[in-house]
Amino acid sequence: MVVGALAAAWAQDEWMEPPPEITAALEGSIVRDWQVWGHTALEMTPVLYPPLAELARPMLPLAGVRVDPERHGLHRERSAVDLVVV
Repeated sequence: MVVGALAAAWAQDEWMEPPPEITAALEGSIVRDWQVWGHTALEMTPVLYPPLAELARPMLPLAGVRVDPERHGLHRERSAVDLVVV
């Protein structure tokens, strides 16, 4: 009986979104990051919570580094949006 309930819960095909209050609390404050090179600066908003599809992509653990074989780059590497050169 318990095994059947666990199997049914495990077999869900779609991702359940959290309640709107939790989403608003996690995404509420905008964090800005700066990179400065001499007289030039780059203002950006880092992606704090990447999409689940990106986190679920296959990866290869090579020599202690997680590599994304489709992108030929690091798995779960930092990314940013809203880039502004100042």
